[in-house]
Amino acid sequence: MNKEVDQQVKKEWEKAKIEVNGYTDNDITKFLSQLLSQNNNYLEAKKILISAIRLVKKQGEVTNKRMTSGYVKNYVDTWIANKLITVDQVAKFEKEKLLQNSGERRKTGLIKPTSDEIQQQNERWAKELGYESVEAKAARVDDDQSSEEVMLAKIMDALEVGNLNDKEETES
Repeated sequence: MNKEVDQQVKKEWEKAKIEVNGYTDNDITKFLSQLLSQNNNYLEAKKILISAIRLVKKQGEVTNKRMTSGYVKNYVDTWIANKLITVDQVAKFEKEKLLQNSGERRKTGLIKPTSDEIQQQNERWAKELGYESVEAKAARVDDDQSSEEVMLAKIMDALEVGNLNDKEETES
């Protein structure tokens, strides 16, 4: 590979507003060399590096952080470690990672549920606790407000029923 920095990649780097310093040309050359040793196709290695640069640009726009070559390096290293040798493989990998991360955020509650999702959950819980509707549950809760022990017992019963149902499903 030619040791002169690829001008198209450097333009992408500058356009992405990734920090430019005395090491930038060396970093670009090193990243291209690493990618090229993985797949032996200069054009494909260049496309993959440009993809990393563009992802870093988007990351910088979202986070309002100043981006450096270290962010590009993280993508390049990850893709090399996962033996991704084409832009299509990189795109598929990043899409799957994004879907997995959004699923994890949903599970951990980082994404705010919609009002429909909240209503469905409330209806499911009301039925699990033996009420005909959310309104019936709310009315009963108001009646039982004075007795926290009764409420705790109902919740414990509901949890116990849930555990029994889980056991029955796993034994089936």
